[in-house]
Amino acid sequence: MQLSAGRARPEQIEPLRVELAALQKMANAAPVGTSTHELSTVRSQKVSVKPPVVKSSSDRFADKQAELTAEASKLRKEQAELSNMLHKVPAHQDCPELTERIVALQNEIEGIWDEKKFIERNGIDAQPVFRPESEPSIVVQARTLDDVAQKAVLTTELQRLREKRSKLTRKLGNPKASPSKKAEWETELAKVGSQIEQMVGERHVL
Repeated sequence: MQLSAGRARPEQIEPLRVELAALQKMANAAPVGTSTHELSTVRSQKVSVKPPVVKSSSDRFADKQAELTAEASKLRKEQAELSNMLHKVPAHQDCPELTERIVALQNEIEGIWDEKKFIERNGIDAQPVFRPESEPSIVVQARTLDDVAQKAVLTTELQRLREKRSKLTRKLGNPKASPSKKAEWETELAKVGSQIEQMVGERHVL
């Protein structure tokens, strides 16, 4: 070689030194035999991924029941406020907007409680649709004032009959009651139950 023989000039040696330094720098930048793609794969494998949280049936049951109870309470509050407004209206003045809204709220509340009872009996995964979502494209025929008033009367009477049924049930549970009284209450309870069933059907068609 010219360098070992002492015949290479300095201007010939300097480019070789620069090239050698660049090669050494590249060799030290990454482990031998490891490509950039392989390093990225290793890093991605070390990242821990947490599995999604899946609630148990009991947790979902409790959440749904709490949601329905809160919704019913909200509707009850609105219904009470509207009822107070209705009491302030003179007897000779019609208020179809208030009356119809009160009845609609009652229907929604009863639907919620029906749904709660169904879930209690059948479980969270078997719930039906008790309150179908409204379809804006369908024009619902407005009910007459007589229909709204009749439905309001039926709703009030149903509430009274249900309270009476509860009282009769409690009386029948009294161990000190005489057999004759129990027989009388059982007959009355059956009659009240029949009346409730009939009124529910009448109110449904209004």
